[in-house]
Amino acid sequence: MKVDVGQLLFVLNSSTRSLMPAQVDEVVVSKTMRGETVQHVLMLTNGKKLILEKLGSPWFRELSDAKAYLLSEAEKMIDVVVDSAKEESEKHFDVPSLVLEPGYGLKPDSPNPQEQHTQQLTVDLGDGRKARVSIPEELSIENTAG
Repeated sequence: MKVDVGQLLFVLNSSTRSLMPAQVDEVVVSKTMRGETVQHVLMLTNGKKLILEKLGSPWFRELSDAKAYLLSEAEKMIDVVVDSAKEESEKHFDVPSLVLEPGYGLKPDSPNPQEQHTQQLTVDLGDGRKARVSIPEELSIENTAG
């Protein structure tokens, strides 16, 4: 690992769930009969110092790398939650569970349903409840009762 004095790093603080900027304040090289060790001393924004090699949490050279790591970890957590819900639904209910496939639901780059040619309808659900629904133009039935 090549880390130089003055270089800025980002350390993941798992207790506060934040990224702490840290600058490499010094590099300590120790040569003994048993070999050579290198320690990188980091200076945090609050003035505290840490030894990079003793950190138990991940650290990053670039914020983009930190973001990619955090997104990957969030996706893993979401997968665990979804898998758990699927298992529970299959275990407790006598109905097939929904299969979530890639592309399920609206994607951020999907067109907004309001931007498509849609028809807005209000449907009476009974018990005084009503719902507003959008029907794509190709599924709507023209009113022939002129």
